[in-house]
Amino acid sequence: MARLKNATFLRWQKFAVIGFAVIVIAGFGWLMTLVLTEQVSGEFIEGEDYLVLEQQRRVRGDSIEVMEFFSYGCIHCYNLDPKLDDWVEDHGDTIRFVRTPVVANEYWRRLGAVYFALRETGQVRDLHTPFFDAIHVAQLHFPDDDSVADWIDNQGADGAAFVDVMTGSNVQRRVAGADRLARTARVASVPALLVHGKYVVRPTRDVSIQRMLQVADHLIERETRPPETPAGTAP
Repeated sequence: MARLKNATFLRWQKFAVIGFAVIVIAGFGWLMTLVLTEQVSGEFIEGEDYLVLEQQRRVRGDSIEVMEFFSYGCIHCYNLDPKLDDWVEDHGDTIRFVRTPVVANEYWRRLGAVYFALRETGQVRDLHTPFFDAIHVAQLHFPDDDSVADWIDNQGADGAAFVDVMTGSNVQRRVAGADRLARTARVASVPALLVHGKYVVRPTRDVSIQRMLQVADHLIERETRPPETPAGTAP
């Protein structure tokens, strides 16, 4: 009789242990789900990974506009440039990519004018990267318009004509507009990305150049996501 009671007790004890283990495993799985959900939903944090502008830029058209604020004089912009080109190509027609030079000082103002003159003369594709290389690889400096003209001559183009465009009213108006836009977007450092006129992504101690592009991907997905239908509303 005592042996039967012991067997019954052991059997119930075994069931209790198994039941407790199931509860622990289920609880652990539930906690892990919460943790993973928190990691995904909180992966990019407003105020840390990106800023939301109070004064937002109006963007026309169906594509998501991504604007890069940069300077030819910025080594971090130079390092980002090839990665950014690949990233833009990967997005295809989903985004409309725009470069905007930042003119923080007189030297950067001249470099910004070079970029807009490259656009005006249709030479961005051929000379954008070589001009970056001239500054950060060949260590050339462009203290005046003549030095820019000499470099353009060495690339097989007309340096004097290029400087005429660079110092002309159209380019100078674009440079002034770029300066105003950077101030409105609160761009204090470069490189920086303005996603669809709303979000500013810039490198920080916690946001590397590679993470900048990941944050931009997140914001693009956020802007292209269909709006949620309120509960109780017929689709």
